[in-house]
Amino acid sequence: MWPAVLPAQTAAPAPGDAPPVNAAAILAELKQIQDRQEAAKRQQLQGATADLIAAARTNDAATRVYADAMRETEFAGNSQRFMDWRERNKELLGTNKAVGTAARLHLQYLVLSLNRAANPKAQPPLKEIWDYVVQLATARQQFGPELTESELAKVLLQRPITDSPIVRARLLKPELEKLKDWELVPGSVEGIIEKDLRPALRSRKDPRLLDTWALQIDFRTKMAGKAEGNVTQVTFEQIELPRLLWRRAKDIAVLGQTNRATAEMVALVRKYPSHPDLEDWVKELTEMLGATGGKPAN
Repeated sequence: MWPAVLPAQTAAPAPGDAPPVNAAAILAELKQIQDRQEAAKRQQLQGATADLIAAARTNDAATRVYADAMRETEFAGNSQRFMDWRERNKELLGTNKAVGTAARLHLQYLVLSLNRAANPKAQPPLKEIWDYVVQLATARQQFGPELTESELAKVLLQRPITDSPIVRARLLKPELEKLKDWELVPGSVEGIIEKDLRPALRSRKDPRLLDTWALQIDFRTKMAGKAEGNVTQVTFEQIELPRLLWRRAKDIAVLGQTNRATAEMVALVRKYPSHPDLEDWVKELTEMLGATGGKPAN
């Protein structure tokens, strides 16, 4: 507590500092503490995935894990409300193939995300991510809106995994919230391709980068074809598809195939002269041509 009146300043010396610390020893100790913490976190997250991996093998097991998590989170302390909810959704949780598939995909992506959180500095598991996104795209084409638009399916595939009742029930949210440059919505085909796959492929100039564009364009084309109304189809063909092809051409340049990329960009400008992105396209193409001095790239 401060005194009522501060004493007059005197010539008494200020208290001396403590002896110098051993900075090297403290830094080494801090590193050891941090390493132990990271190892414990990896072990915790990897342990959390064991039963999720098993449950993700079948629709029935996946929906059971989801229902158990709902009981612990949304209906904690109220068994009657949970039983009423389960009875109302008996068919969806039991025999509905779309919801069962959504639950299984949810668990699969949760496992991928937990492994990523456990090893954020490691190379992303590209094959596992690719296999997942192929399954997701196939399921979305097979089931259509049923896979993502029912209330249960929205929880499983349309919301971020950080909002998952399974994540909340198992106290995993803080670790998943730390994920950077990672798609959090398990039903986003295009987000997973762009965030989880392409950065590593671009940095390595991996030719499989173009496979991701083939998958995305095929997925979008088929989904547009299933959509109701001619306007949706025309909008995709005249606006959205050219945008995808332009972005693909830019990645062709990333792979070092500048001449091929330039030719495809010129073809897009000629084919879609009224496209709303034309001004930006011309600017980008002009910069590319200027960088090569108007000469073919090596």
